[in-house]
Amino acid sequence: MKKLLFSFFFLISIFSFGQVLSSQKFQSGKFTIPHQEPEPNISPADCEAFKSGKFKINDKTSGVTEITREGSKQIEHNLDSGVKVEYKIEWIDHCNYKLSFVKILDNPKNEKVLENANSNVQIIKADSGGYEFKIKFDKFNLEDKNKMLLN
Repeated sequence: MKKLLFSFFFLISIFSFGQVLSSQKFQSGKFTIPHQEPEPNISPADCEAFKSGKFKINDKTSGVTEITREGSKQIEHNLDSGVKVEYKIEWIDHCNYKLSFVKILDNPKNEKVLENANSNVQIIKADSGGYEFKIKFDKFNLEDKNKMLLN
């Protein structure tokens, strides 16, 4: 049970546990979000800079997660648990993308990993150090905000 709870919070805290969705849209049993324009203080050119590269999220619950993004592949490696997961990244527009679970690459401590947990992400603010984003998980009634730092 402890491992299941850890796994749940690991997935959620990759982007830090957050607020409950205020509205929901379901299509064919999967959660989708409508196209959203970037916040007024962010331009599509700002978002383009984050389509590939190395990033880091430092979360109080799951610790540090390093992210490598190249093409349509994103690899997330949690430095505390050792869990490494591959996602497919699909850019919906300049500042919105969808992450789809592909496979577990490494799990040295045999942590329970929630497979097929997909999410929609919107970049809401960018600066030279990284970007703030809003994430909505498709299988959980959750929305969250966090910051992705350039690594």
